[in-house]
Amino acid sequence: MFSCPMHPEVKQDKPGGCPSCGMTLVSRDPAAAPDHAMRNHLAVAAVFAAPVVVLAMTGAFDDTLAPRTSGMIQLVCAALTLFLGGAPLFARAFAGLRRRSLNMFTLIALGTSLAWFYSAAALFFPESFPAGFRGDDGTLPLYFESAALIAVFVLLGQTLEERAQKKTSRALRDLLALAPTKAFRVRDGGGDEEIPVSEVRAGDVLRVRPGGQIPVDGVVSAGASHVSEAGLTGEPLPRAVASGDTVFAATLNLEGALLVLAASDAGNSRIEQIARLVAEARSSTAPAQRLADRVSAFFIPAILAAALLTFLAWIFFGGESGALFGLVAAVNVLIIACPCALGLATPVSVAVAVGRGARLGILVRDAAALETLAAADCVFLDKTGTLTAGAPVLSHIHPAGDFTEAAVLERARAVEENSEHPMARAVMATANERLSSATETGEVYSAENFRSVPGMGVICDYGGESLAFGNERLMTETGVDVGAVADVVEARRASGEEVVFLSCDGVLAALFCFADELREGAAAAVDEMRGSGLRLGILTGGGREAAVAAGEMLGIDEVYSGLLPEEKARVVRERMSEGLRVVMAGDGVNDAAALAVADAGVAVLGASDLARESSDVVLLRSGLGVVVELFDLSRAVARNVRQNLCFAFAYNLCAVPVAAGVFYFVWGWLLSPMVAAVAMSLSSLSVILNALRLSRKN
Repeated sequence: MFSCPMHPEVKQDKPGGCPSCGMTLVSRDPAAAPDHAMRNHLAVAAVFAAPVVVLAMTGAFDDTLAPRTSGMIQLVCAALTLFLGGAPLFARAFAGLRRRSLNMFTLIALGTSLAWFYSAAALFFPESFPAGFRGDDGTLPLYFESAALIAVFVLLGQTLEERAQKKTSRALRDLLALAPTKAFRVRDGGGDEEIPVSEVRAGDVLRVRPGGQIPVDGVVSAGASHVSEAGLTGEPLPRAVASGDTVFAATLNLEGALLVLAASDAGNSRIEQIARLVAEARSSTAPAQRLADRVSAFFIPAILAAALLTFLAWIFFGGESGALFGLVAAVNVLIIACPCALGLATPVSVAVAVGRGARLGILVRDAAALETLAAADCVFLDKTGTLTAGAPVLSHIHPAGDFTEAAVLERARAVEENSEHPMARAVMATANERLSSATETGEVYSAENFRSVPGMGVICDYGGESLAFGNERLMTETGVDVGAVADVVEARRASGEEVVFLSCDGVLAALFCFADELREGAAAAVDEMRGSGLRLGILTGGGREAAVAAGEMLGIDEVYSGLLPEEKARVVRERMSEGLRVVMAGDGVNDAAALAVADAGVAVLGASDLARESSDVVLLRSGLGVVVELFDLSRAVARNVRQNLCFAFAYNLCAVPVAAGVFYFVWGWLLSPMVAAVAMSLSSLSVILNALRLSRKN
C-alpha cells in the first residue's frame, strides 16, 4: 500500500503521485524498494534540455545557424523535455485539477506550457504580434529554455525525493537483516533442529548458544547470561538475563546458553515493529509544506483573474486592435508573472544554507526541516549517545578494608584483560592510565582458571588468591558480605552508575562504579537552547536513575525513561497533538521511529544507519553544540526567506500591471518583452544575492 506524506488519506496499491498535491507516494512496506520513474524522466529531460540551453543562453552557434533554425531546434527539444521527460509533472497537475486541488505541479504545468506555446507562436507568427511587443529586428524573445530548465529542476527535486526513499528503504532492509535467519528449535523428544526463523511459532522453545543472536522476541525459560542490546536500545551496558526475563530478536547472547520461549510467531519481533513504525511514520507524517504549494491556492487564481481582466480591459478600452493587444498582454501577464523569484525565494536560500551547513558538519537531508527547526517549540533528546558518550567509563573505585586502589585495579585488570565486555574495556583503559608495569602490590600475576557465571560475572585465580568480579548476585552466591558498603552502593546507583563488586578470598575488596558520562559541552548547549525559548525533554530506553541524574545535571525536568521505541514515538506524537512543533535528536535504532514521527529528526554523530535515514538532518561533528548551530542556521534561513519573499512579491506587484499595459493608457507606452526579461532576471538576481549572504554567516 502506498500513501501520500502530505495527505495520509490518499492510498493506492501502486506507486505514483498524489492526486491532491502531486508528491511521490511512499510505500508502507518497510522493505519495499521505491519507484525510480522520476530518475528516468530526469535523464530524458536533461538530454533534450541541454541543446535548448546552449542555443538560447550561450549564443555558441549564432554565426552558423539562422535564428529561425535555432528556434526550431529549441522548439522541438523543449517539447521533448516538457511533454516526454516532464510527462509525470503534467500528469500530476491534471490529477490535481480533476480533484479541484491546485498544487505546485499546477503552477509548473501552467507556466511551462504557456511559455512553450507563446514561444512557438512568436517563432512562427511574429508579424501577428503588435509592433509594440516586437524588438527592433521584428522578432520576439523565446522562452523555450526557461520552460525546459524549470522542468529539469523540478524533476531533479522529485528524483532527490526518490533517492531519500531508497536510502530509507535500504536502511530498513539492513535493520531487518540484523536478525538471524536460522533458529535452533528444541524437539519434544530431545535434541535440536535447525529451522528458518520464518517457521518459528509462538510457544516454540529455542536454544541460543553463547555468542549467538536471539532469533525472535521471547522469555528465557532456562539459563542465565548477559545480552548486548546496544544495536536495538543504544544502551552500552549488557543486560543480565535469567529465567523469566524478556529478550528480543537480533540482540547478542554474550555468555551462557539460553532456552528461549518464543512469545509470538516470526514477523512480530521488536525489530520488525520498529521497521514498520519508521515506514509508516515516513508515509503518514506531513513535512513542512512547500512554499509553492502554499501560494498556489491563491496565486494561480489571482494571476488568471489578472490576465482575464487585462484582456477585457483592452477589448473595452483598446480600440479597434484591442482584442489582439488584449490577448498578447494577457499572455504576457501569465508569463511575466510566472513566479521565478517567488519560486527561488525558498530553494535558493535553503540551497545556500545546506552548503553552509555542510561546512559546519551539518548534513541537511530534507530542506523542509530547516523551516521546521526555525519555528520549533520543543526538543526531545535521547540520553545514551546523544547527551552522554554512549560508552561506560570507570568513574569511581572504592577500595574496601586494607586494599588500596592500585591493588584492586591491578587485580581487575588481570581479570578483564582478555574480555571484550564494554566494562572490561573501561577497566583496561583506566588501569593502563593509572598503573605502571610494577605496582605497590609487588609481583604482577596473570589470572588463571577462569569460570564464567552467566548473568553474574567471573571467578578466577590470581597469584594464589581467589577473585570474584561481578554483580551483587555473584557476591551472594560466593558468600561475600557487602552490607558495609550498602549506603555507597545505593548512592552510586541513585546517581545513575552501575556498580560491580570485586572480592578476594571471600572478602569484599572494592566497588567499581561505571557511568555513561555527559558529552563535553552538553550542559552549555542545553542552557543555550533553553535560553532561546525551547522546551526540552529526555527520552531514553535506559533506567530511571541514570535518566533522572542526567536531567538533574542538565536542568531538564521532563524525563521519560525505560521507553520502548513505539513509546518514544507516542510521546513525540502527544506533544505534536498539543500544537507544538517537535524536534527529536537521537542516535540509536530505538530512536528511529521517534525521529521519523517528529516534525524534524536530527541524528547525532555515530548514529545507526536507520537513525540517519529516518532523520531530516545528520550531524557530522560530535557534541550538542552542533545542534545549537543547526538552530541558529535554521533561524537565519527563515529570516532570509522572508526577505526574499518581500523582493519576489514586490516584483510581481510591479510587473503584472506593467505587463497588462496600464502605462499604455497613461503615456501610450507598452512593456517590451526584452524589458520584461531583464526585469525578471533582476528580480531573480536580487533573491540569489540576498541568499548568498547566508554563506558568509559566522
